[in-house]
Amino acid sequence: MARQVVKTETPNFNEPLTPERLGKFIRARRTQDGIDMNTAAMMSNVSIATLHRIENGNEKTTIAAILKVCNTLGVHLMVEPWEEKDV
Repeated sequence: MARQVVKTETPNFNEPLTPERLGKFIRARRTQDGIDMNTAAMMSNVSIATLHRIENGNEKTTIAAILKVCNTLGVHLMVEPWEEKDV
């Protein structure tokens, strides 16, 4: 029998984003959806080790892997417009 996924609380959205905080958001989304690590890794086409590194904020994880997981789980990252300066 599969282990039950324990839901993780959503981090505060108003704090600066760091690799560790992004990992916490990803873990919270995954667990709140009841998805275990094996399934999330398979759905995202990344290894379990890679997903573990992402959720733990490992800075050496590739942006491509992070984006795969975010897109799979529905974690939306966005770039906000900035004011362009004369060059």
